[in-house]
Amino acid sequence: MKIISLFLLVIITTAISFNSYAEKPINIELKSPSDVQDAMKMQKAYEPLFNKVAECFDKKLAQSSIECYCLYPTEASQAKTVYESTLSQHPNWRDQGIYWFSDEKKSYQLSFYGLRHRFEQKCPTHPSSGTLR
Repeated sequence: MKIISLFLLVIITTAISFNSYAEKPINIELKSPSDVQDAMKMQKAYEPLFNKVAECFDKKLAQSSIECYCLYPTEASQAKTVYESTLSQHPNWRDQGIYWFSDEKKSYQLSFYGLRHRFEQKCPTHPSSGTLR
């Protein structure tokens, strides 16, 4: 009986580990010009928001990066709209990391996993506003 219990425990642990591994984001290299163009749209939509949040946090205008993020609802909404549009065109990018190279050989990367989590976070300074929209 102990051997069967131990065997089942090993199988269940292995299955859970395998499932967790399968859910981890992977990095997708973009090579198609249209994919790169869509990724650049997302990058350009998120970059102004990211820069404002970084500046806010550096200047200690809020206690956390999420509080800084919540100070810019217009920029957050615009970035989220582009994020949703991008995922409707590329559902396989959901929760994945993507990277690509520009014509100038500059490299870029985006984490759709990180973006999703950022957009789903609630604003602590404005609890009535719910998730970022």
